[in-house]
Amino acid sequence: MSTRSVARVLAVVSTTLALALSACGSAPGEGNTSSAGQAAVEANEPAAMFANVDASLVTGLAPTVYTDDSRSIRAEVPVISTARQMTSAMEVLRERGLREATWDKAEKVTIGYQVISAAPGTLGIMVTPTWTAAGAETSRPTVVWYDAGSKKVFSSPVLIREDQWGAFKAEVAKAAGKHKKPKLDETRVNEALDADPAPQGSGPMLGFDAKGDMVVSFTKGTVSDDVVSLRVPGDAVSPLLSEFGRRAADGALAPAAFDGTPAPMGDSAGGGGQAPAPAATPGATRPSTAVGPDCTKVTCVALTYDDGPVPDTAQLVDAFAAAKAPATFFQLGRMIEANPGIAKQIASAGHEVGSHSFSHPNLVSINGDRLTKELSGNADVMEHAYGRRPLIMRPPYGSHNARVDDVIRGTGAAIIQWDVDTNDWQTKNQASTENVVVYGGGAKANTIVLMHDVHPSTVAAAPAILEGLQAKGVTLVTVSELSLNTGGYQAGHAYCSGTAVAKQSGFNCAG
Repeated sequence: MSTRSVARVLAVVSTTLALALSACGSAPGEGNTSSAGQAAVEANEPAAMFANVDASLVTGLAPTVYTDDSRSIRAEVPVISTARQMTSAMEVLRERGLREATWDKAEKVTIGYQVISAAPGTLGIMVTPTWTAAGAETSRPTVVWYDAGSKKVFSSPVLIREDQWGAFKAEVAKAAGKHKKPKLDETRVNEALDADPAPQGSGPMLGFDAKGDMVVSFTKGTVSDDVVSLRVPGDAVSPLLSEFGRRAADGALAPAAFDGTPAPMGDSAGGGGQAPAPAATPGATRPSTAVGPDCTKVTCVALTYDDGPVPDTAQLVDAFAAAKAPATFFQLGRMIEANPGIAKQIASAGHEVGSHSFSHPNLVSINGDRLTKELSGNADVMEHAYGRRPLIMRPPYGSHNARVDDVIRGTGAAIIQWDVDTNDWQTKNQASTENVVVYGGGAKANTIVLMHDVHPSTVAAAPAILEGLQAKGVTLVTVSELSLNTGGYQAGHAYCSGTAVAKQSGFNCAG
């Protein structure tokens, strides 16, 4: 037996043991939070479950925890220094879960994660928000896949070859036909398979168990009143897998170290000696592989607010909750310290928070020690408030140069500018702010709009802005969601719009 084969056998034994131990529960902070998506389903065979991979295999992974005791919130997701875009996806999913729980008027919210695949260049993580509202529990798990070669994240359909979705549906139908309790309706299963995946749609999560079989997990209410997880045998699904899917299967069957470097070409145990794929099924279209809104296909706009938080920001939070929409707040450390309750309200409602320095100086004009305190010091304040350091930063006045960029890069943040300026700080006029956003360019795809929540007129304009943009068919997103599926933002680089825009145009940015 080869060294690699021995390693695979040992890894499978280790993973199987970990699964057995995890049934007894795992300590907070270990990244092995159990999921309603893994709930047992009464059927003729043991319930299908995703592999539970040791998170220590992922170099640079560290759990971050956000808590809000006043709202019974505990949200734990990882940061991964070797996979920046996966870290961004983790934050996006945490915020999305908190938003949906807020819209549902949740009384208690818990968010956890589980590594389900790890291999060279390949990483799979499931994030599971669970909340209780009016006595009923809701769980909305999402699986995200990361490819180190492209440095991009993907949703579950990426595991299947684009021309094999029809054949894959046929294999899932076979598995569904064997499911006896409850008996599944073929039409509902097919509709779910054709839907976009979570968090946007009702499509199933796809992954693998520790034996290499594929797990197809439907959330509660999709194909049954309960969670349904089906198992498709590995030998049946193997010919249908994409190259990435084969690596992901390896990462569940025989987990190995992930350190952020791309996988060697052709390095997949499933890549050799497999049966040929069947002919493509006409008319069978693979669903989107985007995580959340695909801003290359829908008109996405990010509304941003600077200089807070202030007491009036609470009105903004209420307006966005009523519209079921997110915002991004670039915050000053001194205002977070002055208004800790409002800061918590913003984060707990699922809005994105970024840095705006500690006290709002022109960063270009201050010395090195002061610059470090304004940037690194503010990241410290935000980490204390929110459990993690910010991935995005907006310089006061949009003012930055190479020296400033280097310090911002050292904090791990990207620089976010804007391409639509409402000049609300100057006009302080509600109608003017509304008109600029709704009719003056704010409805253009991949736009980042600049506003300030410290002005009452801007806060008052929010309901009309939200209604006007949504009436135009705009999908409102956070700054990070805007570019999640198009490469994301690099630390220390300046952006004025989403990265789906090849040439950035706006205020003081390069992209």
